[in-house]
Amino acid sequence: MANMSYCRFENTLNDLRDCYNNMSSDDLNEKEFYKRKQIIELCTDIANEYRDLLEEEFVEEEDLGPEYDSAGFTEDDRIVDGQYRVIINGK
Repeated sequence: MANMSYCRFENTLNDLRDCYNNMSSDDLNEKEFYKRKQIIELCTDIANEYRDLLEEEFVEEEDLGPEYDSAGFTEDDRIVDGQYRVIINGK
């Protein structure tokens, strides 16, 4: 299952830490043995290609107004339990 873009790195980091903590495991089937190698290769590629990102600082983007969800509602349009407020004649 794919990660949602707003928590992709957070979720993946937790899973990757679990893999890291079990790297020396000898209790792997053939598929897991080769997947472990692929993770090591990918991590090496990431480290080599994106090393400069370690120097970057987080810069919050300028607030350009409310964000709208796929239904066209803002966070202010919502009420408890994710239900949307119904506005009739501007009330």
